[in-house]
Amino acid sequence: MRNILWCCCVFLLSFSALALPLGQPIRYAKTSEKIVLLSFDDGPSEPYTAQILDILARHQVKATFFVVGVNVKKYPHLIKRIIEEGHDLGNHSWTH
Repeated sequence: MRNILWCCCVFLLSFSALALPLGQPIRYAKTSEKIVLLSFDDGPSEPYTAQILDILARHQVKATFFVVGVNVKKYPHLIKRIIEEGHDLGNHSWTH
C-alpha cells in the first residue's frame, strides 16, 4: 500500500447559518488504488461553480472547494449546495 499525500490540509468551514462541525485535517490516505483528488480554488463564483457541481453530480464525483470568504458571503447558496452534495470545503482566506 502506498500513501497518497495531500498538498493541502482540508479543514471544514463552520458557518453559523449551516451549523457545521469543524473537522480534523486530512493529510494522507492509504490505498492500493490509483486515485485522483480534485480541488477547485478561489470560489465560489457564478456561473462556474454551479456548472462544475452539475458535471461532478452527473459523474458521481466528489471534490474539495477551497473558498474565499468574500465569495462565500456573496454566494451562500453555492456553499449550501456544495455541502448538500457531499463535497468538502477548505478555507482559502478571506480575500486571497
